[in-house]
Amino acid sequence: MEGYCEQVGIPSDNAEFVDVYKKHFLNSYTRYSCLKNERLFMMTPTFVEKWLYIDGIPYIETLDIVHRQYELRQYVGV
Repeated sequence: MEGYCEQVGIPSDNAEFVDVYKKHFLNSYTRYSCLKNERLFMMTPTFVEKWLYIDGIPYIETLDIVHRQYELRQYVGV
């Protein structure tokens, strides 16, 4: 995954993040969210590449968000 990353503050200052994080990862929230150096980042993806297998055959799935292009191609090696 490629993109832009921006620091948006500390976790405890973001109510939406706190609600979801506590609901799904209460133990991690309790252990880490109040640490002095803990930070929250927002990622804006520009390109995503994923390897997957369909019926045992390798494929590369790409999403170029900037150019609005999607591709699923079979991997054939070099």
